[in-house]
This record gives sequence, structure tokens and C-alpha cells, in this order.
Amino acid sequence: MISRLCAAYPRYRINAATVALYHERLERFSVEDLSRAINIWIDNNDEFPAISDLKSLIQGFPKKKPPILLEERPDPEVVKKARQFLTDLIEEKSIPRTADDEGARRKHLREQAALLRKQEAAINGKEKAS
Repeated sequence: MISRLCAAYPRYRINAATVALYHERLERFSVEDLSRAINIWIDNNDEFPAISDLKSLIQGFPKKKPPILLEERPDPEVVKKARQFLTDLIEEKSIPRTADDEGARRKHLREQAALLRKQEAAINGKEKAS
């Protein structure tokens, strides 16, 4: 990740101690979040980021919601919540800041839609059997 920053800001000289410090202070964040923060920083800034700049970006990302379709037995209420969740994602007004964000959003939508179809099929099968 640091090498990408160095490539984007070739005038900034970085030494081994600086790399170690960035690693130490940023290792608690996921590679996905760190990569996203670096992409956003490179796209929007002319200077090499301070550790606090990257941390602030990451901490500003929306919190990931846990999947809502984890139940083994189909539940109409879960399907209703899942349908609302998908509607909210599809109608989201915010524009992704990078192509990676949009790709992740689409992947999440596909996964949730597949789980919703599975839940609905199980519920419909149950209702027909009754």
C-alpha cells in the first residue's frame, strides 16, 4: 500500500522507519478499507497523506451492516426486511467515490438478492406443502 502512495507522490522521500510506523498505526484496518482510503486520497489530494488523514478517511466510511439473511428456517419477516434492505441499497443516492466502491456495492446486491430468492423459494415451498 505504501508503495502505491510512493508511486503517486514521487517527490516524497520515505524511509524504512516511516514505513514501519505507517504499518504499525494502520494494521488494525482491513486491507479493503485501507486500499479504498488510499485510492480516495490519491484521487483527491496533491500531498502524501499523514497517518491521521488515512485513519480519518477510514473511520468516515459507512459501517458495514451484518447480513440479515442468516436464519436457517425461512421467515416472512426476514424476507420483508431483506426486500427493504435491497430497495434501500438500490435507491441509494450517494455516488461511489471509486470504481472499487461500486463493484463492492454491486457484489453485495447480488449476494443479498440470491439469499432473498432462496428464502422466498423456501417460504413458497412451505406454503404449497401446507
